[in-house]
Amino acid sequence: METKSKLMNNTNQKQPLTEETARRLNALIAKIPAGTQSMGLAKKPVYHIRNSQILVATVGFAGITLVAFGIENLINAIPLLSSPLAEILIGLILIAVSGVSLAKIIK
Repeated sequence: METKSKLMNNTNQKQPLTEETARRLNALIAKIPAGTQSMGLAKKPVYHIRNSQILVATVGFAGITLVAFGIENLINAIPLLSSPLAEILIGLILIAVSGVSLAKIIK
């Protein structure tokens, strides 16, 4: 009850509420036994994906493809950028920026 009244008094201050919530969550996690089967089962798909290079490559390729299509659709939605000359200019600028960045990384 004391904690609840303390939280109600601090309605305008989010930090004490956040800290109290973090303490409660930490206490709950600390109560979970280390050898719990659900923790191992929760990590299993992540480890399986990490160990499969083909699956990681497929997911990465799909992500890059979706980003490329999203950028293409965004550029096509803006009339000023949808002309071929503007696209060539933007491409050259991106190549120049990446080249300069790569040169700085190498040095």
